[in-house]
Amino acid sequence: MKTHGQKLLIIATMLGVVAAACGDDNTTPPPPPPPPAGGGAATVRTVGTAFEPADITVAAGTTVTWVVTDGVAHTVTSGTGSSDATAGQLFDQQLVGNRSVQFTFNNPGTFPYFCRPHELMNMRGTVTVTGATVGARSPGKSGSPKKTGSRG
Repeated sequence: MKTHGQKLLIIATMLGVVAAACGDDNTTPPPPPPPPAGGGAATVRTVGTAFEPADITVAAGTTVTWVVTDGVAHTVTSGTGSSDATAGQLFDQQLVGNRSVQFTFNNPGTFPYFCRPHELMNMRGTVTVTGATVGARSPGKSGSPKKTGSRG
């Protein structure tokens, strides 16, 4: 036979389960935050064989900085992979040590990128650029690459 305390515990547990199941099904999650305004900045970190966040959305004119946080040598290479005929045409930068690299995305579009040494481990991402073109456009380019020094 169950004691009075055990019966109360069972009833309380069942009430908790029922209460949790009675959530509001019409609740919608908040919309994602808007991309930073043109001229803004975004940062992508390397963590093992992944970019974090791998996929970002920014406004035209935003400078994206890729930062090494794991001490492993990487690249930031435009394109979907080494077999892509346009791989590295937009940017192809070494990312080693405590260095970071930057690229300013001036034109709207979707820009896939990957890491050459870790391509087979699916180390890749996408920068989606929204808004109007910012500044003059160089033929075949959508922005400007820049390496930055040690992070201290």
